Amino acid sequence: MLADQQRIHGYVNDLPGSKAEQIGAALGLNAVEMRVPIAKLLDEAKIKKTGQRRATKYFPGKK
Repeated sequence: MLADQQRIHGYVNDLPGSKAEQIGAALGLNAVEMRVPIAKLLDEAKIKKTGQRRATKYFPGKK
């Protein structure tokens, strides 16, 4: 799981404004596999999000 967090974090840093569908497709993860890692990254403020549901976009958080 930690590896998925790191991969998602790296992807969001490289391509800010990505949607979960794009992240999952690029990293080979489905929505269920991404739910916990994204939640942890948001809790730790490593990424932030805008929008709701399918319009949610992820951006780098604080360093």
